[in-house]
Amino acid sequence: MDPFGKIIDCDGLVVDAAIRAFHGADNGDFEGRVSVARGAGIAGRLADLFGFPPAMRDRTMRMSVRGGPDSATWQRDFDGHLLTSRIERRGSLLLERFGPVCLIMCLRDEAGALHVDVIGGTLCGLRMPRAVLPHSDSVETGEDGRLQFDISAALPILGPMIRYRGWLQPVDETPLAMPQATAG
Repeated sequence: MDPFGKIIDCDGLVVDAAIRAFHGADNGDFEGRVSVARGAGIAGRLADLFGFPPAMRDRTMRMSVRGGPDSATWQRDFDGHLLTSRIERRGSLLLERFGPVCLIMCLRDEAGALHVDVIGGTLCGLRMPRAVLPHSDSVETGEDGRLQFDISAALPILGPMIRYRGWLQPVDETPLAMPQATAG
């Protein structure tokens, strides 16, 4: 179980089976598709500080997760552009490190989806004031047994920095969860 999964369990969050399965293993390899949009101007260029990928549409994405319930390394491969981050659990909070940036996040559930909210951060170990703290609208959902993600970040005053969305499933192509049948 990765740090997200530990918080989902400990806090009793009610999320889709595909989300629970994705975060339920210590280690995993996933693949899928992704589209990335970068913000214009300074905000888009600051995405490089985090190591975010360039803009792309409907490209291959691979992801490996290595670790356990208290810390994990996530390596995302956006069609050849690598983004690695380290995620640590501190009680019910997550710390995600991208190079010199560390974001402090909390999780919440809503209608089976998992929302990730940025509530604090540091740059080179110094606390970021709220005036420069990235705002994130990030959500994971499950559809057709796949993990669906929609991750975005914007900076106060400067506007959108990045948005990437797509889906992932285990490399062996076994869905993370069986799709729910609906009466029709």
